[in-house]
This record gives sequence, C-alpha cells and structure tokens, in this order.
Amino acid sequence: MDRTGSWVYRPSVNSILAVLCRQLAENPARIVLNSLRPRRTGIDVRPLVLGEVVVLVQRARALLAAAGVHSGDRVILSLSDPRDFLAWILGCFSSGLTAVPIPAPGEMSMPAAFLDRARSVVGDCRPAVVIVPSRKSWVAAVGELFAGVPVLESALLETAVPEAERFAAFVDQPPSVTAFLQYTSGSTGSPKGVVITHDNLIANCEAARVAARFTPEDHMVSWLPLHHDMGLVGALMTSIYAGMTTSIMTPLSFLGRPISWLRAIHELRATISVSPTFGYQLCVQKIPPLQISGLDLSCWRLAFVGAEPVTRPVLAAFADRFSSARFSPRALFPVYGLAEATLSATFPTPGEFPHFDPIDRTRLAEDGKAMPGADPSKSTMWIASVGKPVPGHTVQIVSPDNGSECEEREVGEVVFSGPSISTHYFGQSPEDRRPRLHTGDLGYIAEGRLYLVDRLKDLVIVGGQNYVSSDIESAIYDIPGVRSGMVVAFATSGADATEALAIVAEVDTRLQRNLRDIEDDIREQIQRRTGLVASSIHMAPKGTIEKTTSGKLRRAECRKKFESGQLPKAADLPRNTSNERGRQDAQAN
Repeated sequence: MDRTGSWVYRPSVNSILAVLCRQLAENPARIVLNSLRPRRTGIDVRPLVLGEVVVLVQRARALLAAAGVHSGDRVILSLSDPRDFLAWILGCFSSGLTAVPIPAPGEMSMPAAFLDRARSVVGDCRPAVVIVPSRKSWVAAVGELFAGVPVLESALLETAVPEAERFAAFVDQPPSVTAFLQYTSGSTGSPKGVVITHDNLIANCEAARVAARFTPEDHMVSWLPLHHDMGLVGALMTSIYAGMTTSIMTPLSFLGRPISWLRAIHELRATISVSPTFGYQLCVQKIPPLQISGLDLSCWRLAFVGAEPVTRPVLAAFADRFSSARFSPRALFPVYGLAEATLSATFPTPGEFPHFDPIDRTRLAEDGKAMPGADPSKSTMWIASVGKPVPGHTVQIVSPDNGSECEEREVGEVVFSGPSISTHYFGQSPEDRRPRLHTGDLGYIAEGRLYLVDRLKDLVIVGGQNYVSSDIESAIYDIPGVRSGMVVAFATSGADATEALAIVAEVDTRLQRNLRDIEDDIREQIQRRTGLVASSIHMAPKGTIEKTTSGKLRRAECRKKFESGQLPKAADLPRNTSNERGRQDAQAN
C-alpha cells in the first residue's frame, strides 16, 4: 500500500521459480500438489512435496537438454496428469523454454476436435518437441500430421537419469522471458497464442492473491484442465505463488461423477475452488439428495465462477441445493478473466453476496443503456457483477464506435490495463504490440462494479437494435426437447437482405415430441422474452454445436455452417423419423 491506501505492485521475485526457491529453503516437505483419483467410496490422494518436485524438474531439464532443445524453443505439453504436467512446465521454465499447454489425447469429447486444436496450435507455434503420456496414443490421435516433431513420453520422468543431478531445478529467468503460450479458446475465430512472460504471471498471481486474500492456510481443489488459463494460472500457479496446496482431479473424473468434486472439498477441508457456470449447474442436475447427506461444505470460502456467462438461476439453485451441506451463498465469487490478461481481471469482495443488476431489456436494445428495470417482469434481464479490477489494474468502458469513455451504465467495450496484460500474440511484429487490452467484451460499470453483457462479436443486431445472444438463448433452455445450453442465436441476412434472427438448437431426438411443436414453443418463448420474431429455426441433433476447449459456444463457427447449409437436421435422423411416425400413428388410432 502507498500513503493513500492504494495497492502498489512491487514484485519481490522475478518468476514462479524464484518463489519455489524461497519455499524450498523454508520447507522442502511442503505439499505442493495432491493428485486426486475419485473412488466410489472416497478420494485417493497422492501428495507431491517440494523436495520431490526438485527431483522431477531436474529430470525434466535433463531430458529436454538431451532432446536438443534450445532457449526460446516451444515445447508442447499434451498432458492430463497433474504431477507430470507440473514437472514438465517447471522444467521448461527453468530451461528458458516456452511451454505450450494443449489438451491430451482423449481429453476432448471428439477426436476431430482434438485434431483441429493440435493442428492449429502446432502449426502456429512450430514446437521443437512434444511431451505426451504415450507416443502410441499421440500417433493414433494425429497420425502422420506432425511426423517431423520429436515426441517424449512423460513417463521418462520416472526412469533413473543419472546426469539429471547436474541440472539445477529452479533456475530463475529474466522477467521479460516468455513463460508459456496460452492459446485462446477460439470462440470467435482461430485460436491465437497469447504470449505470457514471467513478469505477467507473477503480476497476475500477486494481484489475485491480494484481491482474494489468499494465505498459505488456504487449500485449492480443482477439476479444470491444466491446458486452460483458469486451471493453469487460477488453480495451479496462483496456488504455488501463495504457498497453498493444490489438489487436482481430471475433468473426466468430475464429469463422470460430479459429487467427486464436492466430496474432495469436504474431505480435504478445502477453502477455494473454481468452476465455470456449467459445473455448478451439473452438480444441481446430477447429484441426488442421498449423495449430499453427510457432506459438509462449510469450509468452502470462495467458490470462483468464471469462463462463461454467470447466470442468477444457476447460482441460486446451487446455493439452495447444497444449503443442507452448509454451503454459504456468500462463498459464490463471480469473476472475470481472459487469457490476454494472463487470467484474473476483476474480482468481487470476498464474503459479499453476489450482485445481480436487474436491467430493462428494451432500454438496452434501443439505446445501449443498462438502466434498472421497474420490476422483475418479462422485460427485466439480470446481469451479474464480476467485481472490481484486481489491484494494480484498471478497467474502462469505451465506445466501440469512436473509443470515447462511456458514462455510468452506458454499455461499451471493456478495456483492461495493468502489468498482467500480454502485449502481443505469438508471431506478431513489435509494432502490433498493445499498451492496453481491448477485450472484445461488452459491459458497463455501475457503482464501481463491472457487469458483463456479451461478446462484441456475438451481439445480435436486428432492426438497428442490440440484443444479447445469451439472453435469447437462455429463453428456450427449459423447453421440453431442447438440450439446455446447446442453443446458438445470431443475426443472419434475411430474404430482403436485412439482418434477421436465426436460432440453432440441439434437440433430444429420443424424446417423442413433434419437432413442429418444439419449433412453435421456441418462437413463442423468444417473442415473449425479447419481442423478436425468429426468421429461421434450425433444429439439430446432439453434437452439432461445437464448443471451445473451455466450454464456450462457437457461435461464429455455427453461423458459418448454418449459412453454408452444412448443419445436419434432427428431422433427417431415422430415429427421429420413427418417433414422429409413431406419434402420428398413435393420434390416428
């Protein structure tokens, strides 16, 4: 703090490696990481202490040196095991290499999606080596596409490497050296490699530590993938920086049994955990009351909610469902972050109830003002506050048209500044580097708090008025037959060349319901919520709408395929046809 009480960023270390050196001198037996493996009757915990990390990082450095990589080279980390990932990324840091995390083979739901991701990232960053759990699984996933790129299996870390002892574990790097490339999710275009330097990382970890009031007594539990910024920086790196223990399970463990996440928090008495909105929703939908019995979540101090729109009904449902497990709604902690900011951008005040702003949809559509609604009626839209800028950083709202600063409650583009900002994407020339970050997100400020409205590219503009895509989409989530969360709304060219609303919705073809009835319900719900008339409604089978690696809807890709006629139709499926015929026969009889 300075004399005015404002936080001043003065880094005492250059990198995470320097932090680990300090911690090693103080307590080499400190548990840095627990690898979690859920069982039907509990959680298996495999601890990794700092002294063991030293050995693994020495081995990683030796293996990388033997592979012939040089300072500044990129190293793909396609790993899901937390222990292996930590050892290899720290080995990259200590060797002056640039780590490039991507999903592991089998970690994404569709092999084609993994191949697209790998092709995009490998083609862009041109790695010197790839680290994978298994050469066989990597080749099976990518074929001969990257035949010229050397592959190392992560299991080599367990093999005795005598020369590893001559490699120091934690060799500090200059602050300006690139630590890793965080590839964007690709929700509005091709993934781009965000260049994160060691000083970007330290600045963001320190800002998050201060804003969330992290202490070494806190304990983090996470199921988020380590190739994603929220799992890598928010769960792993920030925990290391703050001296916390991090306990990590794989995303597949959580998705297969959501109770395993909450049971880990209960058993380990964890105080911090993170999830996108859909994780909280999945717990409400998939965890029966019998599994909640005996669960005690009173230890959970901060339940971070980020990476996708924060919705009031989901958070309210989660708090209500797990109130019997002593979960406090004050723990809910909606935040805002993005890869270009290393991660954390705005946090609320710990211990406050989440703030939701009821704004008038009509005013928002007509003049871009987020004015409070007269009452919680159909014209009111609830927007979540994601708090205030993390210490040492600033947020402005500017007009997308002319760049002028917006007034209170005037919706504009969110612009973020501070030491966490990545100045450029990989491959950009120096003249393209940015002093501040135009996020592409729309939001407004009210009473000092930031409220996020939509992505600028996802805004639905019809008849010269602006509509929020997620607000339109959520209007039809509860319609029987529509797959919740698998709806995309966008503006497309109508018959008269004007912009018109189009909807793509995945439907459950197992449900014996007339597709025409579902379509009528969709039109009615959208018109009731927004006053808009959908000109096109495309009902698609499960798996049609693509998501990014972080779970965001790929709206731009969906629109592109819709306009080119590439989207499959639910009505064309044989199963749906037989269901429909059966319904008609039943009516005839």
